[in-house]
Amino acid sequence: MIVRDIRKCSCFKATDNTTLCELLHPEREGLNLPYNLAYAVLKPDTASLPHMLKGASEVYYILQGRGRMHVEDESADVRAGQAVYIPPGSR
Repeated sequence: MIVRDIRKCSCFKATDNTTLCELLHPEREGLNLPYNLAYAVLKPDTASLPHMLKGASEVYYILQGRGRMHVEDESADVRAGQAVYIPPGSR
């Protein structure tokens, strides 16, 4: 069993301008998982930088606040309590 506490997780500034805390990373944990689990923070009135998902999808679950999500040529207003699926290869 692996238990991770977000309060003890080391965070870093990701290349997309978010603060990222990786709770479970397959390579670091030595796990055979097709995903990792991370907590991302974006400060109010800021935007993350566009980035390309190479071979993996991402799912964002909005815990707090609201914003506008842009994926390829689509955009949508998002808020706390919503999940957003982003397919592999998307920008």
